[in-house]
Amino acid sequence: MFIYIYNVTVVIKIQSFCVRISLTVSLNMSKLSEIYISNLMEMSDGMLAIRIEEIYQEILDGKRRNFPSGTWSKDENNELARRMTKYLIETVLVWNMQDIREGWNQKLIQKMKLTTALLKYNNSPYRMLNDAYPGRLKEWELKMSPLHFWTKEKALEALKWTIEEKEQLDEKGILEIYSGKWLKKHKLRTPCQTFFKDSPYQFLNELYPNRFKEWELGMAPLNFWTKEKAVEALKWTIEKKEKLNETELLKKYSLRWIKEQNLYSPCFIFWKGSPYAFLNELYPNRFKEWELQVTPNGFWTKEKAVEALKWTIEEKEKLSDKELKSKYSMKWLIQNRLRTPVNQFFKDSPYQFLNELYPNRFKEWELQVTPNGFWTKEKALEALKWVIEEKEQLSDEELKRIYSGRWIKSQKLSVPLHKFWSNNPFLMLNALYPGRFKRWKFSVSPYNFWTEKNALEALRWTIEEKEKLTEETLLQIYTGKWIKQQGLKYPCDKFWGSSPYDMLNALYPNRFSKHMLKGYKYQKKNRLLV
Repeated sequence: MFIYIYNVTVVIKIQSFCVRISLTVSLNMSKLSEIYISNLMEMSDGMLAIRIEEIYQEILDGKRRNFPSGTWSKDENNELARRMTKYLIETVLVWNMQDIREGWNQKLIQKMKLTTALLKYNNSPYRMLNDAYPGRLKEWELKMSPLHFWTKEKALEALKWTIEEKEQLDEKGILEIYSGKWLKKHKLRTPCQTFFKDSPYQFLNELYPNRFKEWELGMAPLNFWTKEKAVEALKWTIEKKEKLNETELLKKYSLRWIKEQNLYSPCFIFWKGSPYAFLNELYPNRFKEWELQVTPNGFWTKEKAVEALKWTIEEKEKLSDKELKSKYSMKWLIQNRLRTPVNQFFKDSPYQFLNELYPNRFKEWELQVTPNGFWTKEKALEALKWVIEEKEQLSDEELKRIYSGRWIKSQKLSVPLHKFWSNNPFLMLNALYPGRFKRWKFSVSPYNFWTEKNALEALRWTIEEKEKLTEETLLQIYTGKWIKQQGLKYPCDKFWGSSPYDMLNALYPNRFSKHMLKGYKYQKKNRLLV
């Protein structure tokens, strides 16, 4: 028998004091392991948690290969296993409950060096998890439910619990979201396939017999629909479920609404996807086709289109000329379900459509949308002048503050800007007011305008022409803040590393030194104070 001599440090904790004693111990090797595990199990909860977690972390860090021999066999009440489960989830993985649902499985447990601990739970990841967090999760909530877990009774129990406790759905909520996709999300697709022929309705009806109609759900049973059932469903939806009057029906009824009410399948099967034909089957000749959001295929003629536009402007919307000019556009036509006729009969030109109804009553550029091929350079400048001087009534300072490509676009002038001035707003404005404005005086300078040469020209013009500064005044006010106020911060940052002095020195080489500038003196003084 081999005897080993060990120096052992024993720590005795008495209230808040610790006594450390060094002993020389002669122990049989196998006995040492037993005593180590026995002592480990007899430690207080606080000391146990710290010690076993430290060992586990060393294993994860690669500093140890295994837990000490006998760790799990001596763990009779699974205290260590529970500690390790919690440590893994809360400290190592830092998982929330959704992470656990998606990721907790045997493969993960083995990867994280707890295979032996899993054996204590008959290789059941759920039992291991439930021992650490009793009742926090149901078996079916995990991505992988236990093998041979599902029975019909458990499936119904799981569906009931998911609807009533977990999601707390009322009837409306069930009808809005219940589907095969929803079952899959809640890990219930397998029992639906196994016991209910992959029919979400059969599954739900088994739980709540005759409480819901098949066609109320997102997916009706296979071969459920007949023409009579479809008309019955549409009538029930309009008159009982939604309780729509005629005005509300005309406003809401569309292919999208039909889809939202889960009636698209019968509409497609029996009426070739025509919402009007479907509605007309229920209420024959009660509504005009063009009153609805969707018109039948082949319905539109030029005469019907003009009639519909006139009715929309004068009867439905009751627009004055001013209101019409501010609202009338392709977007407005689309909102009023007139997209098809403007495309079919008027070459996608809202102006041509309106001019067909009211010949020569409006100017093209008064509207939000101009006709194709309308713009010339002269008309563009006329329009820009009108917008600046009559519509917006902008002063020079206001114009410099807001004038940009975005502003041009908001005024519906982006087409001529692109066509005649290569998307350069300054060139367009300069064509209207030659030499009146400097490029750099605008809040937004032209794209790629700034070069060192242009920046120095702008600085020189600002100092000598705009502000007309003497050397003394310049030295008093010239700072980074002043540069920013003059709209020159961007070129200063780009070409002179955000140094106002370097920019000034590039304009007037060796004319001034840094200490001559008041702003630099102030900064230096502050640094000395610090």
